[in-house]
Amino acid sequence: MKPFLSLTLLAGAALWMAARPTDVLTDLKLTTEQVHNQTFYQLTTENPTTELPDQVRQIGRKLSDAARASAVRAVGAMVRTYAQSNDFRSRYDQWLRDQYRVSDEQTADANYAEKA
Repeated sequence: MKPFLSLTLLAGAALWMAARPTDVLTDLKLTTEQVHNQTFYQLTTENPTTELPDQVRQIGRKLSDAARASAVRAVGAMVRTYAQSNDFRSRYDQWLRDQYRVSDEQTADANYAEKA
């Protein structure tokens, strides 16, 4: 009976972590800003690497497989939400303009041509 109870508690903990993404960040000692910056970095660099503090890696390693999977799903949901946000879009658009030296006027002209 004890293994069943342990499995039930573990499953409950995993579901609890998945249902509370901001608390997962607290548990992992991450901030929303770190997740947002890491997301942006991963999408705008030619050589992506995960830059996480050692403390976060150590905490992550201590999680059970189920808890780790739940944490990844919760953080993944945060990344998806951020990538669909206006904040990300404006930040990414600015990066594109800077990266490819495109002016606002050129962007407006392209949008106009696309709609015509």
